[in-house]
Order: sequence, then C-alpha cells, then structure tokens
Amino acid sequence: MADAPQRHAEAGEKPWDVNFEGRADKDLGRLDKKLRQRVLDAVDDLAENPEESSNLRKLKGRSEHRLRVGEWRVLLRLERESRSIAVLRVRPRGSAYKR
Repeated sequence: MADAPQRHAEAGEKPWDVNFEGRADKDLGRLDKKLRQRVLDAVDDLAENPEESSNLRKLKGRSEHRLRVGEWRVLLRLERESRSIAVLRVRPRGSAYKR
C-alpha cells in the first residue's frame, strides 16, 4: 500500500527513503483511495527535497515534523544522516497533534 513509485530528484540526487511505520500504514489504509493517493504523492514529492517543501514544518517542543495535505497532516521524522523519512501518523488536522 505504501509502495508509491518514487520520482528521481533533480540534479541527479537520489530521493530520500520513505518508511511508513505501523500506525501510519494503518492510518493510510483507512483513507479513501483518492485521499490516500494525495497523501502518497505529497510524501513522494517531499522525498525529492524535504529542505525546500513549503508544506513541511517542524513541530515546537517535539522532534517530529508535519506535512500539510489539505485538511490532513502527515506526522513524520526526518533522519538527515541516513536521508530517510519515517512517516509516523496520517491524521485529520483536528486530531493530528494529540498524543
């Protein structure tokens, strides 16, 4: 399900690796097909260059980032050393930040 095809980054750079953790994979599976594809496309675009995404914000007081996809939020952790993105949750905006 989380195996979206990845486009290659510009300037010959390899895109970051994306891993959907258990809860995020489950969240993704609950979305309708159209929304699921929007989320996968947004994460795929992010993997090309996370540093330049206008929809990515660091969460204050936490180690995670959030990616805005319409009214939905993708909570993730950027691991710069390994150039990987760990997707933690996919939640509606109103409940995305509750622990």
